[in-house]
Amino acid sequence: MSLSPAQVVGLDELFPEDPNLPSLAYQAHENVPIFIPWTHKSIALGTGLDSSNAFNAQENSDLFRRSALKPTPGGKAIYQFDANEGSSSFRQSSSAQAATSYEHMDFKGSASAGGSVLGASGRAEFSKAVSENKDKSKISSQTSLRIGLVKPTSSPRLSSSAIALLQASPSSFHQTYGDYFLGALCIGADTTIFLSTSSSIGIQTEMKSIQVDAKFLGVKQEVYSDHKRSLSSSLTYDLTFSGFDTLSGSQSTVKAVDEASYWEVREQATRALVGGLNLEVRARRTMKSLGVDVGMSLTEQNTKELCHSGLVVELMFLPYCGMKDYIAVTSTRSTVSLDESTL
Repeated sequence: MSLSPAQVVGLDELFPEDPNLPSLAYQAHENVPIFIPWTHKSIALGTGLDSSNAFNAQENSDLFRRSALKPTPGGKAIYQFDANEGSSSFRQSSSAQAATSYEHMDFKGSASAGGSVLGASGRAEFSKAVSENKDKSKISSQTSLRIGLVKPTSSPRLSSSAIALLQASPSSFHQTYGDYFLGALCIGADTTIFLSTSSSIGIQTEMKSIQVDAKFLGVKQEVYSDHKRSLSSSLTYDLTFSGFDTLSGSQSTVKAVDEASYWEVREQATRALVGGLNLEVRARRTMKSLGVDVGMSLTEQNTKELCHSGLVVELMFLPYCGMKDYIAVTSTRSTVSLDESTL
């Protein structure tokens, strides 16, 4: 499937089989910005994206394309780190239906539940684990932080070779460069913990207990567990934990089968929750270690370091069809085609 502006696409191709999941195909068809969750890998601003391959697990190697953008004069790209306003959020959800998982899923990564370019990311593995979970009682805690955007200081322009190819053949342009380009790096972090059980365990009580442990751990930097071990031996140790942390790059899904593994699950959940409670502090500390801050001008090396640090939580891709150069070339082609058709 090609999502070039000239293509007519049926509704069955625009939406995933599961209507609860977001449709990247629909976003591309409407030519709106696309946000893709990212991992600790380096990627250059201006990189092309072929959105038609984003949900094809067999064609992920063809997802990213070389840049169609004009190089910065002197070869030294300069970027600006602009702040976001009101960019922190916290959400807790609970449910008591085995078939209900969507309110617990991180929808920025849920596209990967069926296999996609995000399949190797921690966020993707978490979404897959939650979507497949059939336990009857579930609860989740999600923390999201968005600090700012790293983007070019000047408006992007198409390179002379890209313009020439677009003039000659728009389809060849899209085959070579894709239909989107990486316009900005979203700086921030996300973390989520998810607990579930099919037993008589009170899942909300479990979460509250873990939250108390997390607050204590956040202060003392150790798990004080003596008081926790006095539970009755008749306790049903049926507890599953799933979680991810974009800053550390960690993801895990563990299920308790006995008392020992039950406490291991509890401790993993507690430490994950501490990471969420301290998310902004951790992110700011990482920024400081890299010597970057909001309002600064950054180099290409800075952007690579941001990627490797885990601070690039999402990639913002913009459609080529919104660029002045693209509009000018395609408008000229349309006029020429119209003139030729009237001859």
